[in-house]
Amino acid sequence: MAEQKETLTKVLTMKFYDASSKKDRIMSVTNPKPDLTAATVEAAMQVFVDLRPFDLIQQPEIKGASTIEKLTKDFGIVIS
Repeated sequence: MAEQKETLTKVLTMKFYDASSKKDRIMSVTNPKPDLTAATVEAAMQVFVDLRPFDLIQQPEIKGASTIEKLTKDFGIVIS
């Protein structure tokens, strides 16, 4: 019988709006620090807005952020 394995993963998603392309862009961070606050996340997002480190986002604006918890169940089924 195959052994089941469960994994809980937290993901911080930060959403930016790109005014030049009129599209939303999402940046995800897996397993963020557990003690994050709204102020900490907003400050980090502001750094990305100020520095514009990505070529894909020309005119970034902060749109929002959230933490998502994802439970993955691996049933351990292997077909060879």
